[in-house]
Amino acid sequence: MRSACLLVTLAACYSPTAPQGAPCSTTLECPTGQSCYAGVCSTEPLDVDALPAIDPWAAIDGLVVRYPMDDAPAATGTVAASDPQAVGSCSEDGCPASVDGINGSGYRFSGKERAVIMRPSLLTAAPYTVSLWAWIDPEAPSYSFILAKPVDSVSNQNSFGFGLTNFQVTWETSDGSIVALIGPADFEPSDGWHHYALLWDGDRKRLWIDGEATTSQVTELIDSDLPFSLGSDVNVGVPEAHFVGRVDELRIYNRALAPVEIQGLATSSGL
Repeated sequence: MRSACLLVTLAACYSPTAPQGAPCSTTLECPTGQSCYAGVCSTEPLDVDALPAIDPWAAIDGLVVRYPMDDAPAATGTVAASDPQAVGSCSEDGCPASVDGINGSGYRFSGKERAVIMRPSLLTAAPYTVSLWAWIDPEAPSYSFILAKPVDSVSNQNSFGFGLTNFQVTWETSDGSIVALIGPADFEPSDGWHHYALLWDGDRKRLWIDGEATTSQVTELIDSDLPFSLGSDVNVGVPEAHFVGRVDELRIYNRALAPVEIQGLATSSGL
């Protein structure tokens, strides 16, 4: 009994100090005993200018590419990416506009813009996770796509496609035919910003919305070496089903993220 009491007493007395300087916000709480000062956790006000820059959206392990969407494609004709080989291109009269996003700026698609990302290896048949924020316009076409990568140029199948089908969020892949994973029927995608995570673990694909697991499906995936379209689908080699709404913080990971990691992304922390 004495040993047990001593252990309890020591455990109660020992309270390691949490490191200061972690990022904080309305969705990122500070450790016990610290408060949020100008976006930084501390026991007392700090000289924030003297601290190293901290990005609460910093990459977690496995990030292949990040599209922060803080640039102005309509002025440059390009869509900036963390990987120079994955920069997207668009014509100046067909580029998304820069608007307020969930984190800094985002892109606004009006139903005619499209960017092409030529690096096809961003997604393969190996496990991956796609993370993005979107605010789908109430006037968006009932069939429209935010991101699509066709299987080939002679069919309407996608190795990856995410958007709307009959006004419901839909994740399309192909196992030789179209495999459509439909989001919950009671989910309203046009009532504001929502976070989407599309996870493939090598056996099952799972759709997460706002940090919550929704629908899933066991399937096989067919990959392709064709480019991505941001802002539209591509059927039989022709761009169509253009998106209407806002998009921000598109990220692609080369592994299936854990639930806590997806929940972190959905609360704007990026872990």
